[in-house]
Amino acid sequence: MPSKPVPADTVVTVYIAAANDVAAERDALARMVAELPVTLAFHVVQSPLEGPIDQQALAEADLFVLVLGHDIRAPVGLEWRLARRAQRPLVVAVKAGVSRTPAGREFLHTLDVPPHTYQTVGDLVRLVQQRLAMRLLEEAQRLALDENERAALQRLVQAESAPQSDASRGEAGESAVILSRERFRPSRGHTVE
Repeated sequence: MPSKPVPADTVVTVYIAAANDVAAERDALARMVAELPVTLAFHVVQSPLEGPIDQQALAEADLFVLVLGHDIRAPVGLEWRLARRAQRPLVVAVKAGVSRTPAGREFLHTLDVPPHTYQTVGDLVRLVQQRLAMRLLEEAQRLALDENERAALQRLVQAESAPQSDASRGEAGESAVILSRERFRPSRGHTVE
């Protein structure tokens, strides 16, 4: 069966702006996106540890996630300004209970949106998962979500914040494209099981 290209307007882009001091959070958020109960193509972009930022992904992000630990490092401040300028939907999460560097404290005071605080990686994942589920539901028609997908996302939005395990299940610390096997066939490369 010939491969079907993924239409650009059905790829969901999630941009995660976070310094390497919150590497566990970056990994957990990337895994969470891959585990959502939908058959969509996701493009997960993370702050580069070196090199240029993906300005196109940032400008088109369906959700921009800023995670602040104890410090703010390049290029996170630039990513924040570009996301605000592009008026992207966003969520700001600030790790509670950590001492911040002077730069981290100053950046936190300059934020023009109220941040959410989180204690554990699981708290952060649930916060971002709920916000991303809401965004997907807002775009349900464009994304051609079926009733089962809509119902599953609705359950995530309405889920109570019950404590869950933060057990690590591997790393997902780099930008990635996540394609659902049910909807899309890769035009290049091969499917990894």
